[in-house]
Amino acid sequence: MELVTQTATTTVIEKLVDTVLNYASLSWWPSARSVRAEAEKLQAMLPHIRAVLAAIHGDQIKQRNPNFDARLWQFRDAIEAADDVLDEIEYYELEEKIKARNNTVSGSLSGCKRKLVDIVKHVFINDGILNKLRDVVKGLEAIAFNMGPYLQLANNLTQQLSVNNFRETGSFFIENMVVGREKEKEIIVEWLTTLKGPKDMDDQGFLSVFSIIGMGGMRKTTLAQLACKDQRVIENFDLILWVCMSDNFGTIDAKTMIKKIIEDIIKQACNLNSLNTLQNALKQHVASKKFLLVLDDVWSDDTILEWEKVVAPLRFGEKGCRILLTTRMDSVAKMIGGVMEGENNYLNLGGLAEKDFMTLFYMHAFAGTNPNKHHHIHEIGNKIARKLRACPLAAKVIGGVLNKCIDFEFWNKILNEDIINIEASKDYIMEILKLSYYHLPIYLQLCFRYCTIFPQNYKFEKAKLVKMWMGSGLIPPYVHNGRRPEDVGHEYLDQLTRKSFFNEALDIDTNMSCYFIHDLLYDLARCVSEGECLRITGDVTISISRTVRHLYIETKSNSLLKEIHNLNKLQTLIVTCIDPNFDEERELNDILSKLKSLRLLILTIGKEHKIPSTIGDLIHLRYLSVSCKIDHTSGEQVLRSLNSLYKLYHLEVIEGILGSTLSCDEMEGMRNLINLRYIHLPSFVLCNIPCIGRLSNLQELDSFAVKNKNGFKIGELEYLTNLRKLDIHDLKNISNPSEALEAKMDRKVNLKSLQLNWSHDPSVISDMDEKIADNLKPHANLNELAIVKYSGVRSPCWMNDRLYSNLTTVTLSGCCKLEHLPPLGQLNSLKNLRLYNLNAVKHIGNSLYGNSGACIFPSLKQLTFYGMPEWEEWIGVEDKLFVPCLEELGIKECPKLKRLPELPASLKMLTINGSTLIHFPDCVPLTSSLSYLEVTW
Repeated sequence: MELVTQTATTTVIEKLVDTVLNYASLSWWPSARSVRAEAEKLQAMLPHIRAVLAAIHGDQIKQRNPNFDARLWQFRDAIEAADDVLDEIEYYELEEKIKARNNTVSGSLSGCKRKLVDIVKHVFINDGILNKLRDVVKGLEAIAFNMGPYLQLANNLTQQLSVNNFRETGSFFIENMVVGREKEKEIIVEWLTTLKGPKDMDDQGFLSVFSIIGMGGMRKTTLAQLACKDQRVIENFDLILWVCMSDNFGTIDAKTMIKKIIEDIIKQACNLNSLNTLQNALKQHVASKKFLLVLDDVWSDDTILEWEKVVAPLRFGEKGCRILLTTRMDSVAKMIGGVMEGENNYLNLGGLAEKDFMTLFYMHAFAGTNPNKHHHIHEIGNKIARKLRACPLAAKVIGGVLNKCIDFEFWNKILNEDIINIEASKDYIMEILKLSYYHLPIYLQLCFRYCTIFPQNYKFEKAKLVKMWMGSGLIPPYVHNGRRPEDVGHEYLDQLTRKSFFNEALDIDTNMSCYFIHDLLYDLARCVSEGECLRITGDVTISISRTVRHLYIETKSNSLLKEIHNLNKLQTLIVTCIDPNFDEERELNDILSKLKSLRLLILTIGKEHKIPSTIGDLIHLRYLSVSCKIDHTSGEQVLRSLNSLYKLYHLEVIEGILGSTLSCDEMEGMRNLINLRYIHLPSFVLCNIPCIGRLSNLQELDSFAVKNKNGFKIGELEYLTNLRKLDIHDLKNISNPSEALEAKMDRKVNLKSLQLNWSHDPSVISDMDEKIADNLKPHANLNELAIVKYSGVRSPCWMNDRLYSNLTTVTLSGCCKLEHLPPLGQLNSLKNLRLYNLNAVKHIGNSLYGNSGACIFPSLKQLTFYGMPEWEEWIGVEDKLFVPCLEELGIKECPKLKRLPELPASLKMLTINGSTLIHFPDCVPLTSSLSYLEVTW
């Protein structure tokens, strides 16, 4: 395992040397000569350090050795100490910059000299940076000039790697594409839909079980999913339930299991706690229902009593209920089959058929290229494939390794060296996975290991994960090359997904894309992250290694938290503690005061509390999230405690769940956090940050409330040119339309999502809204637009322009005086249109359709009308295509609408509520495409 990267190490040291020498050039201060001497020592060590890095390069070291690992940790400690010193110097530079700005110090030569003098006094004289610098030099000297043991160990562990024509394309991942397993699927589907046997045992409340048994990587879960998606199975059951058991290794708790089943039925959290109550609830849900229950990845084979508690309420289901089980162990299948007492069938899942396996293997090995162009290495590929024992996961991951360099020498090396070592291993599949891991670039290895602080089967949201990688220092500034760190992080996740370390799927709960790690790959991540990343849940007694950098703790007792006092190298800390006796004021402050190197901190404490004051001393912090339960009594105290955070100049993300809506004073100190990129705080806090325009790195602003006072006027938005998302409220407070021009909305080329909210009462009439709206013209790159509580009669003039062809979502809501809709039908990319509470609209027709050419709304998929009391007429078209892609149409609370135009055959969902249609035309496509129809008068 490589703990440090060559680029990171050399960049940190080179930058530290340059920075220190720059300050040492000011010879007037007493320690200048000593500081220069230490910097020159560092500079002299660089060639030696590079030699060590070359010797221990990560993809060459494939064996673990305790002595070698110990030296690597010493090396990493020294490099991180250097990074901390550099980061601290930059912190004080930021502090002086903010002081100068707040004091309006001029940019004169004397002002610059005074600033430099202040930094030198603060950093090198008063704050002891010189001593820290000396410690860094000593730590690196111990490695750089005593490198013999490193090189000897590295030579013993290294397997030389020759890679030519490197081409990093990664594995080819196609969602829902499964090669082979059709025969096995048919066996399962037939069993699920027609029970064979001398008697139908479930007449007596017995439950029949089908167990899919196989080693890891044989795609047991995939096979179960394929069976459940089969239309014959869907039509055969009233309920299809899925419970993943991966987080219950070797044990099962009946209450937890029943809760999972109930939650899959009701699609929300189950708050019941007692076993009897849970059993009764489950009985009511399944009574007289024919259900299929899938128990995926079961490990527990010795807790029969707990299983019997789970099964008892399931026996009240309708005749024909089935249990489908996936497991790696025969003993699990036999034990559960005995508990269910019904028919017990097995399918031992082996490798793929040879033809299917070779198809899958070459699909990944030659992804992105034509296999026919590489006949010269097909024979080597065939030999490698034969050694993979027809394991689908092995085909996928090894195919991905081979794909990065389609070269004879590289493939031959994989065959003759790496595969031989894998075959000799007891844990065959894990060694295959390790091989693919070692071929990852080091920066991807770091990001992959990090994910073990999340639970198994966790659904990762892309933006959230990338922000956490940024916060924990896994995407350092020197890798950006002018790009946003978010874009670099997205690229990292895309690479890991292409290489099959992550899978991308659609989260049915949120209808959003999410990412997850296969259970075997999660096991791999835990293996390679040992000593670096740790996740602790429950009230357990555990010894935590002092090398741990990233730690997650979820506990009901504060005793476990006391174990982290000595983890002074910790960079990531996530704590969830609901101990009612936890004295967060004292204990959290005591703990955090020792963790000076923290970059990311997430705290969730289950009671009212102030933000620990010692957080304000964590000067390296990039990401801070604090979840508090507050009310009007405790709220003022909590909000005051935010004052302790206003010197965290490196902070990039701040989040807080503060519970109640409160009134608060102006948060003046927040404007000092000039590196902030995301402020995810309640709107009542956001709306009280004056001079927010100084936070020029902001990527999103969830709520900016315009006020007619300095520091809150619309002009504050002028310099926020990096925004991707912006919600502006209280535009009614703009006193002169010309003020709107000061926001320079048309210069925000990065802006993708914009909401303009006037916050008018429906009865208010404003003559200025139209002129203000015209002056808030956004850049044409916009994707999403919402206009809310606007009192103009016409839409903003810029909405008539075809220039906004990138718009995919438009919402007009609460615009009570709006009579003339903009010509949105001419926007080729528009997919979602929502028209809400437009009280003055009477007709919808050509004005909305615009000059659309041969097709009106060519891409529109979702169209919603709500609360339009005066809408009488919806005019269709005869000579053009009209909404040809429309899938969902909703018309609600539109009482005067009498007729619908002809609708397309693509329509899948039609909802009409609160309307008095006198004609329900034949044009409504009651075809197989329409899956949902609701009409209430």
